[in-house]
Amino acid sequence: MSASTIAAKGRRAGQSPWVERLGRAGLVAKGVMYAVVGILAIKVALGGREESPDRQGALDAIAQQPFGRGLLVLLALGLAGYALWRLAQGFLDRDNEGEGPKGLVKRGSAIARAGWYGLLAVLTFDRVLERSSKSGSSNEQQTTAGVFDLPLGR
Repeated sequence: MSASTIAAKGRRAGQSPWVERLGRAGLVAKGVMYAVVGILAIKVALGGREESPDRQGALDAIAQQPFGRGLLVLLALGLAGYALWRLAQGFLDRDNEGEGPKGLVKRGSAIARAGWYGLLAVLTFDRVLERSSKSGSSNEQQTTAGVFDLPLGR
């Protein structure tokens, strides 16, 4: 199998409707994450919550809902799908950016975003696993308290 054959198969895979579906599911997950963070920020501004309106706060808020674990799994799968879609954009040139300097910068940016959203997916899966084993919560609180006790910890 030659390199050109492999590249052609990769380009076809990148144009697959499944890659498009992964991207769409990922955009929904990304939107949900931003919406929950936004709602938390509004609640903090109005004095209704004391937690920080960040990714961890958003995951905690989702986890506290009915079927929260299932929602977190769906969110993690969506974020993973978004990361895979970005990888297809970067490596397989899904958007036909080309191999010129401008195209390579755009494709590199897509790969960097894939890494970021892949990390978010892993952290969300980790949150699901942590939620299922309650033993980690006391260690997490001790670690957080230890960090806050350091100079400039807060």
